[in-house]
Amino acid sequence: MPASSSDATVTVSASVPDLRWGTDRETTYVGALASALSVTAHPFTYDELMAASGLAFRTRWWRGASGADQQFCPSSPVGEFPREMARLDRAIGWVQQVDVRFDQPGGFPDRLDDIKGSIEAGLPLLAYNQNINVGVVYGFQGERLMVKDYDHGDLLVRVEELGPMLIMLGDAGPPLGPDAWLKQALQGAVGDYSDEGYDSTKPGRYHTGAAALTQWMADLEHWREFEPDRQREMFHPHWWTFDCLYDARRAAARYLHAEGERLGGSLGVELHAIAALYEGLIKELGRSFRAKDVFLGPWTERAYEDWTDVVRADERSMLARVKAVDGEAATRMAALLSRL
Repeated sequence: MPASSSDATVTVSASVPDLRWGTDRETTYVGALASALSVTAHPFTYDELMAASGLAFRTRWWRGASGADQQFCPSSPVGEFPREMARLDRAIGWVQQVDVRFDQPGGFPDRLDDIKGSIEAGLPLLAYNQNINVGVVYGFQGERLMVKDYDHGDLLVRVEELGPMLIMLGDAGPPLGPDAWLKQALQGAVGDYSDEGYDSTKPGRYHTGAAALTQWMADLEHWREFEPDRQREMFHPHWWTFDCLYDARRAAARYLHAEGERLGGSLGVELHAIAALYEGLIKELGRSFRAKDVFLGPWTERAYEDWTDVVRADERSMLARVKAVDGEAATRMAALLSRL
């Protein structure tokens, strides 16, 4: 829909929803995808996408290999990884065409015509910003791109200023119906909890499910045994992974309650019961946002120096509760799958 401008003609695919922190959309990949899809033929909510990808139920914790220079990484909780993206490709009616260039800084100048063509066709795109959070490219003005961004709101940037990942949407046929969507969500939840993870391209391993929580708790317990640089390196991935986990379980509870209402009967009762498990956990984890004395993210207005042995001990106890609740939920979801 072109509009005149004093600088150049503005072309937008459509007016997509804003992206902001603290709005129950902390997984930036899924938040951006929900925003982009909202103006397409196949829109889906954040909660639905979190469920179908398995991210609503997943815990992941990256740990460097013994002797490696890096031991902790803020990529631990992020969603834009092949397993989760493939699940969404099966579900949403679009195929995500991913172009990743971590080894080639400088954005995507060779893809500018593709980007403009997608926007003109009414399809927003996803892209990293310079902080490696996912945003939405939804329009262009001359040679500059209009971006919705978690960190800065609305931006007008050159294509060279995009971060090192671009995701375009291609038509893949009809999306899953709600029953198949639910089945995929539960299968992902059950599988990810028992899966022990996979090696990463850099020396280390992404632990998932129960194994992730076990490794995370062990790292907290043995924190004082790490070199000072590694102790500090753990702080950001630690609170960031918690923040995403808390947001994810909130999405899980909302999605399962919605599905319980849709299905009704004995299946609905069980879905509501599993959602209630997560709601109890959310209340316990909410201590970080109420008392602001554990998992010391920016919302607590505390710093690395406040991360004491007492705080880490409390955090281990809270992660043990996550492991217990996630395990019970996975067991009940596995039983429920046999009835779908």
